[in-house]
Amino acid sequence: MKTNIGTLIYTGILLSSSSYIFAQNNDNLSEHIATVINAKSIERIAPKYPMSAARSGQEGWAKVSFVIDKEGNVVDPIIQDSSGLSSFEKEALRAVKKWKYSPAMQDGEAIEQCQMLVQMDFVLEQQKGVTRKFKARYIDITDAIANKDLAQAATMLAELGDSQLWNHSESTYFYLADAVYAKAIDDQERELKSVNRALSGSKEKLSSDSYLYLIQRQFILNLSSQQYLNALESIERLEATDDNENLLTKLQPYAEQVSQLVKGSEPLLMEATIHEGGQFYHKLSRDTFALAVNQGSLDEVQVRCANKRSRFTAVNGNQWHIPKAWGQCTIFVTGMPETKFDVFETGAYVGEI
Repeated sequence: MKTNIGTLIYTGILLSSSSYIFAQNNDNLSEHIATVINAKSIERIAPKYPMSAARSGQEGWAKVSFVIDKEGNVVDPIIQDSSGLSSFEKEALRAVKKWKYSPAMQDGEAIEQCQMLVQMDFVLEQQKGVTRKFKARYIDITDAIANKDLAQAATMLAELGDSQLWNHSESTYFYLADAVYAKAIDDQERELKSVNRALSGSKEKLSSDSYLYLIQRQFILNLSSQQYLNALESIERLEATDDNENLLTKLQPYAEQVSQLVKGSEPLLMEATIHEGGQFYHKLSRDTFALAVNQGSLDEVQVRCANKRSRFTAVNGNQWHIPKAWGQCTIFVTGMPETKFDVFETGAYVGEI
């Protein structure tokens, strides 16, 4: 579903014949005040550098989402995104499983802490920037896109992507080029993925104009794909960026509309797809959600909140209510590749607790 950045469409949704998996609590949760002490790191072992990547001069990064249990152990780590090299993903998972924390505490009792996300960067000391060979190939690709020779650009991008012989800077520029190509062919899903990866890479190697361009596209694409909280995070990133005055003035009115939307009472709809990795994740802005499968099948939905974690069978049409005391939540949904479904959000705005 494409959304004009100048128009936020409020969609009314009727959710019927739904059951509550989380028991409704008649107590007024909004009046409950809890003192939460976050988990503190005791030991964080650095990941090993993959030997094959080191020999090839490859650099990259991996983002890992994980849970800290009541004993302070890391459980259920998940690769949320990476620069694209599986060896970095494997080493990041191996390392984080060995980490140790003092557990989070709520009113004197140990609790799980579930909204944990860390990016591990794999960088070789001798690497300085893009190589001449990469720069030449990058210019050829961007020239082909500018000249609307998209078939040639696609071929060169595929060849460069298959090689995966990038350092940190080259990885950033590869995804920048891929994002520009994806915009040229109107593939918004691919563009957003590449924009996110370019922004997760080597920021200091990008020009100011390129960095601001990526933030602008990230905001617009998050809005278009109904990822409203992510769109607001793009604005926060922009606010922390130098030379942001013109772009911030341009986007701020739309950001205010997005903020009003997520904090309002109108239901929210997001169209989602399970891709090859078999997983989809989404940060919730409301305390009630439901999943409606349009094509394929779903297996499980895992709800990871600031102070609680639960796993359920992903029942089509079922509705889940999240107690406010659980805090900000992200859902991780698994299923058959290419399964298409809708995420409906209703109820009260959660916000940051």
